[in-house]
Amino acid sequence: MLLGYLEHLRRYRVPVSLREYIDLLSLLKCGLAFANQDDFYFLSRLALVKDEKYYDRFDQAFAAYFDGVDRWAGLFGEESNQVRETLLAMVGEGRDIDKLLAEYQATVSELRDGLLGHADAAASAVADGQDGDRRGDAADADEAGEGDDAGDGEGDHAGEGEGEGKGDAGEKGEGEDGDEGEGHGGRKGLGTSEEGEEGERQDEVENHRHRASKVWLDRAFADYDPDVELGTRNLKMALRRLRRWAREAADLELDLPATIRATARNGGLLDIIEVPERHNAVKVLMLLDVGGSMDEHIERCAQLFSAASSEFKYLDTFYFHNFIYEGVWTENERRFEDRVSTWQLMHRYGRDWKVIVVGDADMARHEVTDRGGSVEHFNAEPGEVWLQRLMEQFRSVVWLNPVPEARWRDSFSIQMIQKRVDNHMYFLSDAGLEQAMKQLMK
Repeated sequence: MLLGYLEHLRRYRVPVSLREYIDLLSLLKCGLAFANQDDFYFLSRLALVKDEKYYDRFDQAFAAYFDGVDRWAGLFGEESNQVRETLLAMVGEGRDIDKLLAEYQATVSELRDGLLGHADAAASAVADGQDGDRRGDAADADEAGEGDDAGDGEGDHAGEGEGEGKGDAGEKGEGEDGDEGEGHGGRKGLGTSEEGEEGERQDEVENHRHRASKVWLDRAFADYDPDVELGTRNLKMALRRLRRWAREAADLELDLPATIRATARNGGLLDIIEVPERHNAVKVLMLLDVGGSMDEHIERCAQLFSAASSEFKYLDTFYFHNFIYEGVWTENERRFEDRVSTWQLMHRYGRDWKVIVVGDADMARHEVTDRGGSVEHFNAEPGEVWLQRLMEQFRSVVWLNPVPEARWRDSFSIQMIQKRVDNHMYFLSDAGLEQAMKQLMK
């Protein structure tokens, strides 16, 4: 059965190897999970899934594989003849396995219903106890002489008449003999006396009916899947692949291994050794397309910028519209005074800077290939010339495209730009960003 389970996970693109499978068998051999779906879910996820970004795929695979297990549907299929043979050996050849399973399932259902009934009774008792604490006990009130037949319980024999007034014998009111009200002895009301027919519970008591299947059907890790749109957390995890540690800071941190060795050499007297704190020494130059068709990708690009700002100590950002020409901007408003020459940009930063261009690359062909192709100004040189100069100036250049990769073939400009960046264009997703970071580290 577990071999089928393993293949099922692989069909859902959960990377599970033989090593994880052996680990799961070892844990099961230790008796850490037995006849409990919930326990097996957590145990198998712990043993088989080594990266949390695959948790959502695992939840979907688990739900599909164990669908109907409460009804024993699919559990004893064609690939489980060994299970049937084991049951036959235990109960004898004269018994019908299907009938035996039906009887077992009926017994399990009765036990479950009984347990749920006890849980409801316990919850009701707790709620009634809380009501009693809030409103007092009717019997104690009677013994203490606080009232015999108080209807609404707010009058003290000081009625002004019959009907709905505050009289002694009003049919419905706030006197002591009211037929319906909130008093201790009312025949119908909010009290808990011996004569009360029913009461009202004002505070809801949490119902603790939890089904095991709800654990994985909640899919709490849906946003971790590498194929879904990015969040800031996912971006940070992917960007961390682009790092080169260096001790360039003045601040010091404890060097624990060196401290232990120095203390041992010092005869046990503490000798603290400190070293400069490590920082990510990677330098990143980010060029962001803003305006026009990029407006629908603002949120995702903002998340990328936020994650990059927190991950890289050396990060400079510039903006352009549609394509890179002879100038870029330091602010996304693209005012004239914020404009920086692309020549100046290329000579300001060294070849070791990693360049990340972010844009949808979806535009008219002439915007890339022609002089004067820009939609905002007259460009003396085609945009593809400036892109080629960037590729020659910097060692590592990648293009992140927020447009889904399936739509790239429908845009001639995207295919053209992809070729001009040596096919180093990646979809702005978790998986695409990881591939881009690997390329930049080469």
